[in-house]
Amino acid sequence: MNKNIWRKIKDCGVLDATDLTADEKKVLYAVMTKYGMPQSSCYRRFFEKGFDRWEIDGVSKIEDEFLLTVPCNTDSENEGEEGSRGYGYVLSIMPDYSDDKFYQLVTQLKIGISLIDFMAQRGMTSQMTVRTRFKANDWKPWEKVGIARILDSELTDIKNPC
Repeated sequence: MNKNIWRKIKDCGVLDATDLTADEKKVLYAVMTKYGMPQSSCYRRFFEKGFDRWEIDGVSKIEDEFLLTVPCNTDSENEGEEGSRGYGYVLSIMPDYSDDKFYQLVTQLKIGISLIDFMAQRGMTSQMTVRTRFKANDWKPWEKVGIARILDSELTDIKNPC
């Protein structure tokens, strides 16, 4: 197997049934089960449906990226400069912040609509789903970590770095 197979997944594509050997599929299923994805879902997602961009990137990465890049009311934009964007990210690295406070921070900064737009660009198109999922902060481990990071860190033994 070569890295182009993983690239296909990371580009929101699906694998052909013959892209992985039976042994490689077993390793993939075992790793994904460890991250809360049953084998039946694993097969369907990798070989039939694929993943949305937010699932590839992972919620942890998206939260950081969102807070770092999306301007909020406290950010100022000087002419010709970006100003102080990333105030939300600065707040998120404070000692009293934890991931379960992300949605609370988003609502406090009044950037909920921006989060909805941000997630829509990554495949989570329902406003209600965005609000509900982030408010509950109830993610499956594979959603929180992200498929790309799992592939890169956990499946190096079945990748050929050629």
